[in-house]
Amino acid sequence: MPTPLSPAPPDGAPPASIAPPDPLPHPPPPPFTIARATFRELLAATAVLLLAIGVFFGPTFLSGRRITTDGWLWLDAMYRDGLADPAYVPYYMDDPTPHVQNYPWDLFSARSWRAGRVPLWNPNQGCGTPHLANFQSAPFYPLKLLLVLWPTMDGYNLYLLLRLLVAGILMYVYARGRRLSHPAGVLASVAWTFCGFALAHFHYASLQSVGLLPLLLHVVELGIAAPTFRWGIGLGATFGLILLSGHPEIVFEVLFAGGGYYVVRVAQSWRAQPETRRVARLLTLSLAGAGLGLLLALVDLLPFLEHLGNAWTYKRQSGEVEAASRHAFSAGGFSLVVSLFCPNLFEGTNPLFAPGAPGQVVRCLSNARGLLTYPGIGVLALACYAAGTRRAALVEGLAVAMELGLVLDLPLVRGLMNLPIREYSFVLYTLFVLSFALAMMAGRGFDGLLEDLASGRGRRIAWLALLFPVGPALFAAYYHHFVLAAPPEAFGNWYQSDRHLRVLAEQAGAWVGLWPQVATKVLVSWGWLATLLGLAALGAARRLGRRALAAGIVVVCAADLLLAGAPAIPAQTKFGYPESPALAFLRSRPGPFRVLGLYGGNNTPNNGTAIGIADVRVLDPLLVERYRDVFLLGDPNGGATYPNWMDSNRPDTRLWNLMNVRYLIRSRAPAAALYTRWPENFAKTWVGGLPLAEAAIDPQRYRVTYQDARVELLENRRALPRAFTVTQALPVEPGREALSAALWDGRGDDLLWDERFVVEDVDGERDVLLGSLPGDAAAPVEAELSTLEPDRVVVRPNRPTPVLLVLADTFYPGWEACVDGERATIFPVNGMFRGVFLPPGPHVVEFDYRPVPFRNGACASAAALVLCLAGRFWRGRRPEPRA
Repeated sequence: MPTPLSPAPPDGAPPASIAPPDPLPHPPPPPFTIARATFRELLAATAVLLLAIGVFFGPTFLSGRRITTDGWLWLDAMYRDGLADPAYVPYYMDDPTPHVQNYPWDLFSARSWRAGRVPLWNPNQGCGTPHLANFQSAPFYPLKLLLVLWPTMDGYNLYLLLRLLVAGILMYVYARGRRLSHPAGVLASVAWTFCGFALAHFHYASLQSVGLLPLLLHVVELGIAAPTFRWGIGLGATFGLILLSGHPEIVFEVLFAGGGYYVVRVAQSWRAQPETRRVARLLTLSLAGAGLGLLLALVDLLPFLEHLGNAWTYKRQSGEVEAASRHAFSAGGFSLVVSLFCPNLFEGTNPLFAPGAPGQVVRCLSNARGLLTYPGIGVLALACYAAGTRRAALVEGLAVAMELGLVLDLPLVRGLMNLPIREYSFVLYTLFVLSFALAMMAGRGFDGLLEDLASGRGRRIAWLALLFPVGPALFAAYYHHFVLAAPPEAFGNWYQSDRHLRVLAEQAGAWVGLWPQVATKVLVSWGWLATLLGLAALGAARRLGRRALAAGIVVVCAADLLLAGAPAIPAQTKFGYPESPALAFLRSRPGPFRVLGLYGGNNTPNNGTAIGIADVRVLDPLLVERYRDVFLLGDPNGGATYPNWMDSNRPDTRLWNLMNVRYLIRSRAPAAALYTRWPENFAKTWVGGLPLAEAAIDPQRYRVTYQDARVELLENRRALPRAFTVTQALPVEPGREALSAALWDGRGDDLLWDERFVVEDVDGERDVLLGSLPGDAAAPVEAELSTLEPDRVVVRPNRPTPVLLVLADTFYPGWEACVDGERATIFPVNGMFRGVFLPPGPHVVEFDYRPVPFRNGACASAAALVLCLAGRFWRGRRPEPRA
């Protein structure tokens, strides 16, 4: 066949030379940037995202309800009168993280900022805990400015929606930068915003970090196109923003994914255009940008690293939970792959909460494999089209292969989970990479489909029809194996959460002879039918025009995603922290004092952080190790429910006296009655570790001071004040065993927490100061507290003899003491409290929380911020972009 001739050059022009074909792919044009996008397109993409968010959440808000749940708060007898009885169990019911971490911590940070105070220390959690240093509180995350302006649960609802909107906009920018068309970019952004991972982690801090992944990848693309000094500044700002977004495991996974993307793209760039100077400049600026990002985040990173050295974490000291999670998750890899086709299909073992009970049925969709990976049937079909027509990018294919390899526990990929730092990360934390890659592949398949239809090659899509018989076949096979073999009660929680489909489901079940639960799930998987009909109509779609076809595909895919995700975030009653009569009574008591909610009727530790009442219960991924050791000495069963949850149902320990616990909160309803509306396994998982029987109360120690239909408050008559002085103390070596031996004398079955005070040595000063004490057996004497703020406490003791001043707050590095303006040493007393030796006479003792890591990190971050701002206006030489 003759080769067609090239068109003749215009008159006067030299003849064009015929270049031989280039065996290497041509380098792509510079990537998309906001400046190069038309304002109309950006507005249109944002409008589509707002519309989708409005469709998904609008009915909830228009009905006067909210998206944040009060389910766990309802379990607390203190609040039950002010809340509606939940008629169903929210999808994350097995995981109380939003209630005990995200809501209280974010509100505490916002209120601290409004008071003009950096949220360094939280006095209302336990006996005081580091707040900034726990990393997940992320008070420097920019989007949380909304909470500072509106520090209520209404503001928190808008903050959650704002995170989704920002994630979608960033995805649109990245998709356009990878040369997707405007409609394809909108499709990719919608698929990313409403993918299973985003909705399953909607209330969690992890979504803050995951939502920034498109920004990181877009910045990488800008650097590959034109590695300038200002680009290095931008990379540093992006890197620092991700580090400040909270949740260390997810942050690592985001940076790990971004690092892999960077390596592949740099290799591709070198292959396309091997310019040593350009690549060297890119690598140099990348290292400088990463260093700048670390400097920007040191204000949070340095306190976090200090906290790691002084904290107990179940992941660090016990690999059993992680090992069980990895085994159980990857053992269900087949069901995970199938669930890409059938959302909400599988319920299996929950490795996070019951590693020892492989037969437990998971009721919370937050950990359901299907919802964590579901990208939508239409999105999946378009992604398959991109792969089948070789339009998918290499990085996207590698990401899908890697994630499926982890899910299926393939030996070649399993080694990646054996990296030491990744031991801290559950397998499910990586699944956002799969959702992201499928969203991008769907955008590419979308553009390819439109191109093939326009050019008359629409027959290439015929093979997609093979995708649909596979899904229903697996759907039916698994139901035959799982549904027909499982008892009906196994579906109780899921079925209750979708009672709006109950009537229709029962009718459909009666018609086809299936169980109502099966019919319900078939209806929820309606995306099969909608997408199949949409693809079947493609033959006639060319008559509708390209825009109409593009809009139709986006609508079908979005509708599939929104309906499949609807059970994940059901409408909730309007949630706040209601001021119940019992709370009003506590606020009227003089004080300072702490409370303890006895387990069985008061299930919400850390709520004191949100309502401003100090509670010795605590749930935190990073527990202050001293606090945990002392708590478990006072109540050995106090951490039996979950390793990092310090809770108790034991009123007889004398530890509460020392902790300044003046009130016990006890539900008046029998403990077992609280769980009649909740799934059976809920009580087994979260309550089984602690006794639920009514605990015996010593009337000589406790008296009822408040009582209503729900709750009673018991006043502890023997509670010691927050600050007191003693004239006798004993030396002790560090360690839990030595502390237990020093406080034990064989009397009764409890340690002498409120009678004997033991002091650990600091800098060799202890023994001399102990020798100066009178040594008599006088009872502790209360010391006047003139100032009690989160990071500052002022005590004014006045004793005629040398004494040991004890402040019943957590001993932790960073607290400094001054006696009459002179620095003094703080000694650990009884394992976890603060003690200062005082000479005779009146004194002013000031305790200030001034952590050195925060000071150093703040200085470094401030300098890095100034450098970023200065670099924004840098006018240095800008290298020419690649042709």
